[in-house]
Amino acid sequence: VTDGSQILARIDFIEKTPHFASASTLSSLVHSMNKSGDILVTNDIPLAARVVENGAAVLRPDGSPITEKNVGTLLAMRDLMADLRAAHPFRQGKGKPFSKADRSRFSQALDQLLSRH
Repeated sequence: VTDGSQILARIDFIEKTPHFASASTLSSLVHSMNKSGDILVTNDIPLAARVVENGAAVLRPDGSPITEKNVGTLLAMRDLMADLRAAHPFRQGKGKPFSKADRSRFSQALDQLLSRH
């Protein structure tokens, strides 16, 4: 599922569903469609938590996995950072740029997941 902003290559074993809707609608759609053995790539930690419960594998775009073991910590860190940003609205940090190392880490992690599935 994509919000349409991503250009996706045609790959036969990947199901692509362009969907123009709100983020919460997309999140619900992805959650309802996923099953054990699926692979989801997202930075949406709450969505990842829901999907991991169903047995899907989750990777962040930088290649780091989201698993049953670390999703609780990631959710807590997300909430903490949201609270810190709300407390200091003028001290907004910028996310780090996507690097070649991130791309390489993602490619390697995805290859490992695909070889297991």
